[in-house]
Amino acid sequence: MASDPFNSSSSTFILVGVPGLEAFPTCLGILFFSTYVLAVVGNGAVLLVLELDKALQAPSHRFLGMLAVIDVVMVTSVVPKMLSVFWLDSAEIGYVACFVQMFLVHSTTAEESGVLLAMAVDRYIAICHPLRYHAILNGRTIAQMGLAIVLRAVLLMVPLMGLVMSLPYCGSRVVPHSYCEHMAVASLACADPWPSSLYSVAGSSLIVGMDMAFIAVSYGMILKAVLGKESCWKALSTCGCHLCVVLLFYILGIVSVYSQQFSSAVSERTRVLLADLYLTLPTTLNPLVYSMRTRQIRRALLKMLFPRKFGLQPTGAAAGDKDVAWAACAMSAPNQSNTNLPPFLLMGVPELEVFHVWISIPFCVTDIMALLGNTLVLLAVGLDRSLHEPMSCFIATLALIHLIFSSAVIPKMLAVFWLDSREIGFEACFIQMFFIHTFSAVESGVLLATSLDWYMVICHPLRYSSILTSPRAIQAGLLSLARGVGITIPLMWLLTSLPCSSRVIPHCYCKHMAEVGLACADMATSHRYSLGTATLLVGTDPAFITFSYCMILRAVLRLPSHRARLKALGICRSHVFIIPIFYIGGLLSMYLQMFTRSLAPHVQVLVADSYLTVPPMLNPLVYGIKVKQIQEGIHKLLGQLAGPKSSQAAKGGSGSERQKKISPMPGEV
Repeated sequence: MASDPFNSSSSTFILVGVPGLEAFPTCLGILFFSTYVLAVVGNGAVLLVLELDKALQAPSHRFLGMLAVIDVVMVTSVVPKMLSVFWLDSAEIGYVACFVQMFLVHSTTAEESGVLLAMAVDRYIAICHPLRYHAILNGRTIAQMGLAIVLRAVLLMVPLMGLVMSLPYCGSRVVPHSYCEHMAVASLACADPWPSSLYSVAGSSLIVGMDMAFIAVSYGMILKAVLGKESCWKALSTCGCHLCVVLLFYILGIVSVYSQQFSSAVSERTRVLLADLYLTLPTTLNPLVYSMRTRQIRRALLKMLFPRKFGLQPTGAAAGDKDVAWAACAMSAPNQSNTNLPPFLLMGVPELEVFHVWISIPFCVTDIMALLGNTLVLLAVGLDRSLHEPMSCFIATLALIHLIFSSAVIPKMLAVFWLDSREIGFEACFIQMFFIHTFSAVESGVLLATSLDWYMVICHPLRYSSILTSPRAIQAGLLSLARGVGITIPLMWLLTSLPCSSRVIPHCYCKHMAEVGLACADMATSHRYSLGTATLLVGTDPAFITFSYCMILRAVLRLPSHRARLKALGICRSHVFIIPIFYIGGLLSMYLQMFTRSLAPHVQVLVADSYLTVPPMLNPLVYGIKVKQIQEGIHKLLGQLAGPKSSQAAKGGSGSERQKKISPMPGEV
């Protein structure tokens, strides 16, 4: 009975995640979540456009559709469970589910190798036998090739699954990996796993070796056919996408497989990260490569997204001419009264107009995450009376600021990217700028107030409740708001008084320095005021924050026990993580725009856009995962939304946790 895994004492495995990086689950989760969203959206868009556009029915397009389906299955079988390990600490995976995941991972990698071989054969026939192309690669032949690819992968995997599942798992069930990788699971067996290891190495080497050999032969025949001919480069350019994808898949695959088999020379952390990247990076990049480098796919995507505007994509000079025409249109009535001023025109990301649709995807994802995360934090703090304390009020204020940021900037940004809706009214432009600059100053003030809160918690815990009351926290927030408004109003007055020589703003939103660049009068006063106030804010607030943490360190180092020191420092780590993101991003955005004239315009714009979109996404993740009270409040809120039973369970759990507290410190992690 010992050899029957179902009769063992445990029917689940425990996934570790990335060994050695257990302290960074949030960062790892964000990385793999981003690649997962890009992979699903990109491959889904490719499949949708192949289905809707009847002109994309060539054999190469059908193989591309197979590749997209395989990529979606591969990444979906791994990343959702990986994210639950990183973010929810849900490390258990059932015995059957583990081996189903293993089967899907290894079979889809074998299938992808087969599809890449079929695509190489497709290129060979298209270039070397163009007149017989459709006769050879007809629908029936393509279907047979697809079935053969799937059958080969299944026949390879069934014996391997039999070997691995027949091993007795009577010891540890902790898999040192982020998914059920074959060698990581087999290493837990009480018996020698060398038969399954030998079969895995032989099978993967056979498939990789054979497929790569046939792909090399195909390209050798292609080179032989086209070298020396006038159309040589044109013929080879049709193979560029396939070559990029082949190299990416096989190089990562070979490095990952053999690092698992010969693990003595590679650290465990490196092996796991290589395996994770092998399953996620190609699935993310494949649709990007094909959509950007294949003209038919790119045109079909643009036609699907903008049916009235794009039969063909304007690029290069045409796009520039369009901007010139818009500028001329905006300046056609320069003598209009100030009550009817012409609108501004947002360019988006200069020099990258062709890629606006793809650039918009990460900004759309960050906006959705920011809206959901900050709304959850606000609801959790507002509905839970136990969270009506100064620290939670400051966190809720940050969430509100980030909701304002997201609502003020990203909707118009996406309208520029997706709908080519570049016009923004004169008043709307300055209102957007007012909100951005005001609430940037308010956020800096709230971060300063939060650091003072931590100082009071750690250095004066007995006086904390009497000094930092809820009314005083509200007063601190109102003071930060008044300071932000007081700084921004003179700046708005200086800008609106400047005459404009052009209405085309080389940016995705109404940024101060981009507006100043349009003025045809002396900009020195506005420039000096902006630089002076920004430097004053960035100088004084971080200085006080640094002083607060110096006092905190001084108090912590005087504590008698090492455990007490770690506990005291642990409650500040979420705030310490947020501060560099805000200030470093702000400094880069401001000073790159002011002083780095040699830097490409699209780099300046992307840095500024990231400064306004990334912190609103990360802050609720950091506070929701690292601050225990906020985490409990969110769990209680989700439990109430799920139903009364879940609500009672969440309430009881959080109550028991509160009874266990022995320290008056709020925000304990």
